[in-house]
Amino acid sequence: MKAFVNKGRFKDLLENIPVRVILSDRAALLGAAYSALKTA
Repeated sequence: MKAFVNKGRFKDLLENIPVRVILSDRAALLGAAYSALKTA
C-alpha cells in the first residue's frame, strides 16, 4: 500500500481509492462467464 500511495502530488487522491485483493485463481474466468450470461 505504501508503494501505491506514495506518488508525490497524487498521494491525497490515491489514499481515498479503495483497494481490494482478489485471492481466487478463477476471478477472471468467473467474471467473463458472468458477463457472457448477462449479455445472452
